[in-house]
Amino acid sequence: MSFCPNCGKPTDENMKFCASCGATLLPVQESETDGPAGASTPQEISGAAVTPTSADPGVKEKKQKQFKLSKKSLMFGGIGAAVIAVVLVAVMLISSLVGDKRPNYLLYFKDSEIFYKDFSKNDVQQMSTGLFTGDLEDDENYYDMSMFLEDYCLLSGDGSLFFYPDDFNESDDGMNLYYRYVNKPNKEPVKIDSEVVNYIVDENTKYVIYRCDNGSLYQYDIQSAQKNKIDSDVSTYQISRDATKIIYLTYEDNNVFLWNSEKGSELIAEAIENLYCIFNEDTVVIYYEKDGTLYKNTEGKDAQQLASDISDILTANNAGIYYIKSNSETGGTLLDVVNDDMKESDAAMTEPVAPSYPNSYMYSTLEEYLAACDQYDADWEKYQTAYTAYNEKLYRDSLREELADESFYEGQGTICFNDGSAEKIISTSSSLSTYDALLANSYDQAILVFQSYDLEAVPSVNLSEASDLYELRSMLYDAYDEAKQVGVAVGGSVTMLPVEDSRNYVLSEDGSVLYYIDQASEDDETDSLYKVTLSGSTVGSPELVDSEVSGIVRTIGNEILYSKDADGATGDLYLSGKLIDYDCALDLQISEDEESGCLLYYTDAEEIGATLNMYNGKESVKIADDVIQYFLLPDGSVAYLYDFRESSQSGELHYYNNGKDEKIDDDVQAIMTFDYGSSDYLYRDKLIYRGYSD
Repeated sequence: MSFCPNCGKPTDENMKFCASCGATLLPVQESETDGPAGASTPQEISGAAVTPTSADPGVKEKKQKQFKLSKKSLMFGGIGAAVIAVVLVAVMLISSLVGDKRPNYLLYFKDSEIFYKDFSKNDVQQMSTGLFTGDLEDDENYYDMSMFLEDYCLLSGDGSLFFYPDDFNESDDGMNLYYRYVNKPNKEPVKIDSEVVNYIVDENTKYVIYRCDNGSLYQYDIQSAQKNKIDSDVSTYQISRDATKIIYLTYEDNNVFLWNSEKGSELIAEAIENLYCIFNEDTVVIYYEKDGTLYKNTEGKDAQQLASDISDILTANNAGIYYIKSNSETGGTLLDVVNDDMKESDAAMTEPVAPSYPNSYMYSTLEEYLAACDQYDADWEKYQTAYTAYNEKLYRDSLREELADESFYEGQGTICFNDGSAEKIISTSSSLSTYDALLANSYDQAILVFQSYDLEAVPSVNLSEASDLYELRSMLYDAYDEAKQVGVAVGGSVTMLPVEDSRNYVLSEDGSVLYYIDQASEDDETDSLYKVTLSGSTVGSPELVDSEVSGIVRTIGNEILYSKDADGATGDLYLSGKLIDYDCALDLQISEDEESGCLLYYTDAEEIGATLNMYNGKESVKIADDVIQYFLLPDGSVAYLYDFRESSQSGELHYYNNGKDEKIDDDVQAIMTFDYGSSDYLYRDKLIYRGYSD
């Protein structure tokens, strides 16, 4: 288990994106008055950058396996990870609560059940009953179980409803999904359905959209307690904020549908390969690729063909879409791009003939014979030299055959931007393997950071200088690395950055500042932190933020959190040039309160436990030693788990507020981090699906 460096939410190691911020026929309407028999869980869709899936039924099996709890031992290093991010799809977290006055409440795990604590009251409420059954009932890996379950628990925006799985058995194909009223502890929980694998609750807490293990997609009306079947064989989906519109794909054929609560389902396209959807307030915009052709479908309008011969969709928002077109003319073999400096001489070379050893009977005198022997020795030495050269030529011939069989592409293709009216070329020799797309759906501008090559500046690589194919391939990549350049595209406008060996590109939350790390100069190999200001389509000149920087942690608002003098997982923590603290645990959870500006972080990390500190904008204050987990509450106060005992896998739950510390509960197994109500990670206003070919 690790934590996202941007939002602090737990992430699976195999995830590719963070589900929290940001890491894929018409339906038969059924009205069932009997209480739903099903259950669900939010992490798979829990975000919307739903994990990209394939139409292959084998993927379905993988999704079933995600419900199996790992048996790994409890290690403090797994509690959080401030990973240095390279790829960013920034999404703004937006509270759904009026005035953003979220109540202070906490979920935690004790006695293998979920408990709820409202800090405006003194009572603690048990939320689940019989949470685990079967083999899991005796599982003592409580921390792993709580981390697993927190991905599937949700509190409504106003704090009135709690959605959670219950009666969970490891052999189940999905979960039993319930909800209950937080402020009515005597009211019985309501079961929504069984065998649910993922779910989303709309921002007004009226509907639950969920998918069952058999692929059936449902809309559950909380008020009427009825469920309507939307479709079968659904692989992935996303909803609008009010759950009145849903985009979904089917497993077997990769058909994409738009469901409307008034009109039902509409087939948008069949057998699509890539999909990028954007939910706006009034309309849904769907970009999709089919047979190498890119289309744009705006709700209520006919599909518009934007481009052909595309190989991938990079990213999109309301300003337009970035995509890659195939560069067939730049594709070739390694033999095409290597300088065959001995081609002509090798072609003219023939196999040398060994000299014959002289026989004495052929000579009249001993002197003549000895002279012939001396000449033979000289000829044999020349032959050996010639044969060595000939063998090297034979090896180069075999190497040429290998090179001719090795494909090589000068970049992944041509990056293009299309605003719906015209296609603009961004780069013709680009590689996105390092930086990928930086874009936020909430930004007015479509921002892309890309890597390309100045092909005229690529140093020549001579075939004769390589001992084998692997060395030659390495030499070739090093040569292209020397010609690497980085560009920033804002819409159709492109600015190349003067970088040496850059990395860690991240955008500020509002998209106005781009941060990155680069070598200070060609002669100075130390890394420095730079920023460039983005204003409209104008990209400013790089400005030095700090020198001798180890890595970027993440952005906080428009500021940048980064490390210096890092030694493994420990380093000095800085915020936009200001020292926060020395020897901070960079691989553990780092959180901030946007309103107060307070920053929480660990120092002095041990195998189990570390010192929890708070930076208040002026100074750092120690909260407690031996902390294994914490949760930052909406008002800036902190709940933390202290003095964790491995024997019982439990510790003391404490509450820290304005310098005052009080014990809340004992024998607590874990704090369950969760999202307050309808935050953006549940419906990120977009759905991304990437198909993969064999």
